Amino acid sequence: MNVILVFFFTIVLATVPVAAEPKPAGYVVRLALAPADTTAIVRDGRELAPKLLMPLYNGDVVLVRDPESRVEIEVGEGGRIEIGGTRLRYVVTGEIATSDDAGAIFSAIAQILDGEKPGRMVANREKGNLKLAMAVPGPNFLVKGERELWLAWAGGKGPFKVILEIDGRTKVFTLIRDREFTLHIPDGDLKRFEIVIKDSGGKLSRSTIRFRDVLPALPSALARAAPGETTATLAHAAYLTTLHEGDWTMEAAQMLHHRGASDDASAELLDRIVRGWKFD
Repeated sequence: MNVILVFFFTIVLATVPVAAEPKPAGYVVRLALAPADTTAIVRDGRELAPKLLMPLYNGDVVLVRDPESRVEIEVGEGGRIEIGGTRLRYVVTGEIATSDDAGAIFSAIAQILDGEKPGRMVANREKGNLKLAMAVPGPNFLVKGERELWLAWAGGKGPFKVILEIDGRTKVFTLIRDREFTLHIPDGDLKRFEIVIKDSGGKLSRSTIRFRDVLPALPSALARAAPGETTATLAHAAYLTTLHEGDWTMEAAQMLHHRGASDDASAELLDRIVRGWKFD
């Protein structure tokens, strides 16, 4: 009898499902807090400080204590909810389908936006007085159809020249005093071109640009975990920096600068990418 009971309990224990990690029900996508506000995310009785792209889980309570403050969250199907004003408390419910890969990318983005030491990003640590940090030494890919390329660099002494080299032909843009420039790409079926940035002291930064027919798509698991324009743009840009050792990073910067950098989170991620940070 004892053997039978032990066998029975062993079977029961073996078939008890292991509790899965909870999936997010949404993300914080905008924060506008009054100076002295103590707005919090209440989770299991603990108060947590809200942060951009912070994941929210079923049962979390967004508690805004100053009516002037605003917390905007993004939930499934791209829906958005704003807490503040006359709505000072909101209980988060449900889940968004996600995956381990999605969680890793969102975690990395959140770490960068929080100003913490990145856990899944690496810095371009090449030293130099003039550097287009978001470019890689090999080819840098852009999707066909781009006709304006936004460039931003660090170091060097102005004014600068931006030199465009195509099939042995050279076009020079001079007296650029800011460390950024929008390059107009000539029409035509271009396969590649070279960009040279030159400072007033003769220092150079050279990058090779190649075109590809199709922009790499965001994997379906990440797309499901990034509902709505804000998180989808951030996730796609972050994902592009992981490809081929970062040679899609300039396209990621294009995406954030031209299509999605109107919000604080996208602008902050763009700034980090421009300074040479790439997802590992």
